[in-house]
Amino acid sequence: METQEDAPPRDTQQVGKPLVVLSFFDGVGAIHEVLKQLGVQPAAAYSWEIDEQCLAVLRKRHPHLYHRGDILTTKAETLGKELRRWHDKSHLILVSAGPPCPDYSRIRPDAPGRGGEQGQLFDVFAKLVQGLERELPEHQFCIVAENVVMNSQADVAHFSQQLSAVPIQCDSEDWGLINRPRLWWTRIDWSRTKVDSSGRALVWSRTGKIWRLHPKVRRDKPEDLPLNGYELHEDVVAGKKRIPCLTTPAPSDSGRPAPKSMKSRTSDDARARWLEDGRRFAPWHYEQTAMLKGPDEKYHIIPVAVKAALHHYP
Repeated sequence: METQEDAPPRDTQQVGKPLVVLSFFDGVGAIHEVLKQLGVQPAAAYSWEIDEQCLAVLRKRHPHLYHRGDILTTKAETLGKELRRWHDKSHLILVSAGPPCPDYSRIRPDAPGRGGEQGQLFDVFAKLVQGLERELPEHQFCIVAENVVMNSQADVAHFSQQLSAVPIQCDSEDWGLINRPRLWWTRIDWSRTKVDSSGRALVWSRTGKIWRLHPKVRRDKPEDLPLNGYELHEDVVAGKKRIPCLTTPAPSDSGRPAPKSMKSRTSDDARARWLEDGRRFAPWHYEQTAMLKGPDEKYHIIPVAVKAALHHYP
């Protein structure tokens, strides 16, 4: 693991855009893929991630990252001194984060929110950002933090205050094939932002107290996916249904319990497939509309490559 005593970030003078990326709970590096697609080469990019499988992806896809490990071992004062050592105030600091979300999910009627073991990490992140901004008052910070549509509005308001950021909702259902409603905290003044980068007027709706942005995008098509002889359900192809938001597999062989709110909404055949598969994913992922039909005429859980393509990963 690298520390503040390691060599400075690579070749900062050759980069056209003075951007420093701090990516917390980096996962498989969504922010780095986005910047790559936008043609933005940061002066330096730091990554906080501890999952070994995610780290393997990060090291292969983004060998330029400076891996900092566990956010719990990071102190704002130490990191601030390091950043000041290598980056002057001309460098914009982009802070990206996707804190663990299970403790905030609306699917869980007993979701503990900030009081949960994982939920507390969002607060750890927010306090670290506050500390960094105190350490580096000469720098401009941009924030983009993502999480589920939270069970508690009090939690939403708390993090908005902690980050001095306003959340909006976006959902990949606007691309046509799959749901993924998420909140995004930024410091963009949306009241003054009327058009997107292509000059098209922004389209909004309201979900409770949160504004939802509807991007005008090219709709995804089944032929965009590496289906390899498998087929999406006809209702998904026709736009009548969308694939439900993807979930991670159960952390153990005992499987996942069915959320109480979903039991009455799961069909008998989906429940049978769910039990046969050891309750590996949420029960609604075993509905025909959430699966792929194979050449054997049976329904199969969507494979990883198709899941990645559904969310526009390479």
